[in-house]
Amino acid sequence: MNSSQDPETHTVIGLAFSVHNVRIPYIREKPVPVHYKSTILPSPYRADFVCFDDLLVELKAIKALTTIEDAQVLHYIKATRIQKALLLNFGTPRLEFKRFIKSYPPQTLSA
Repeated sequence: MNSSQDPETHTVIGLAFSVHNVRIPYIREKPVPVHYKSTILPSPYRADFVCFDDLLVELKAIKALTTIEDAQVLHYIKATRIQKALLLNFGTPRLEFKRFIKSYPPQTLSA
């Protein structure tokens, strides 16, 4: 069977190649120092992903994002001094995500 007989798999494979070809610099499970006032605590936080050296990415697979997950990410950006974060939820029918920028309220969006 060639791709003209199976357009669905052809489309998905094409999208996978598109994503693969976009080189986003990231570190998975990156240890990030946790700051309390002027002290760095001995146990670092391990971020799900840190992209571009300054974007924290937290992944979830739950029924819906709540204020608990918001508070968690807000705590992470405050404690780590990383200024930006994305909270991605893969547990819903459509990707749910929130964007956080330090000192600003989160933006809730869905794809």
